[in-house]
Amino acid sequence: MGAKLDDASRTEKALTLLSMFLFGKREYSMTELREHLNTSRATVLRIIEDLRNFNSCQIRNERRGRESFYSIERPRGTPDFTFSADSIMQLSLCQTFMRHLLPAAVRRDLETGIQSLARSGQPGLGEAALGVGSSYAKGSIDYSGCQEQMRVLMSAIASNRICRVEYQARLRVAAKSYLFAPRLILAYHEVLYALGYVVTDTTPAEPKYSNSIKLMVHRIKSAEPDPRSSDLVPRIEFDDRAFGLLDDGETFRAQIHFDPDAAPYVYGRHWSSDQEFAIQRDGSVVLTLSCRSASELISWVQSFGPRAKVLSPRSLAQQVASSLSFAAARYKDLEEY
Repeated sequence: MGAKLDDASRTEKALTLLSMFLFGKREYSMTELREHLNTSRATVLRIIEDLRNFNSCQIRNERRGRESFYSIERPRGTPDFTFSADSIMQLSLCQTFMRHLLPAAVRRDLETGIQSLARSGQPGLGEAALGVGSSYAKGSIDYSGCQEQMRVLMSAIASNRICRVEYQARLRVAAKSYLFAPRLILAYHEVLYALGYVVTDTTPAEPKYSNSIKLMVHRIKSAEPDPRSSDLVPRIEFDDRAFGLLDDGETFRAQIHFDPDAAPYVYGRHWSSDQEFAIQRDGSVVLTLSCRSASELISWVQSFGPRAKVLSPRSLAQQVASSLSFAAARYKDLEEY
């Protein structure tokens, strides 16, 4: 019997229950489900009903005496996929690299599922082989309190519906309420974003503005489903061909020089689809790339301190110089010491 999920949300318990059905490959009594999830019979039944609302998840139950038994119904003729040892190790590695974006209960379920998969598919694959990697993210965000918001957002995207969100853009600023049509969940620089449109209070909903918005998931204080359709709202496909997440409305070309200490980090990484590197005799490098967000490029260049210099466009170089001058001015009080 696994650890009890005392502090898990309903969404986390649903994922746990689905993992039990998928990887356990057996039926479970109501008593077992209640004990494993550490919850009431009514909550278990509500979770099962939630899972049944997904077309691809058919859960059957059978009454025997005073006990009810539940299992997942697998379609006849469904191929039995077998994962190789390498595939299971790669899956484990992916889960490890993404663990900082997942709440503790979901991480436990994924780890249990992968271990069960390894035991059933590759008996010789031990725990040591599944622990070959690790991950570390500076300033990582705890998404444990965002699982209900994520559930509503993903459900709205999948069902082509809208939702009402309470979003706090800044500290000490009251959250604002929006009717929102989410179109995509995007992971960018260790942050989860919900991409979509603010919509009208009509049926069906329509975009209120021509431009889409990007909401940080951890700043969405609440999300409630709305049954209205978002059929009139454009789809979003994130374009990673240019540098930056924000969109100034017009892509521009920039050229940046990195000194020999910074060059190894910059060289060989993907910054834009049409990037060009020019290695200099002293080991420095000049990067030419396309960018959609001047503010993000300025912040990125400044993160290298004196090891980076904008060569073009001149207007961008002037903005960087002005920003650095302002930053230096904040330390003028040090002259008194």
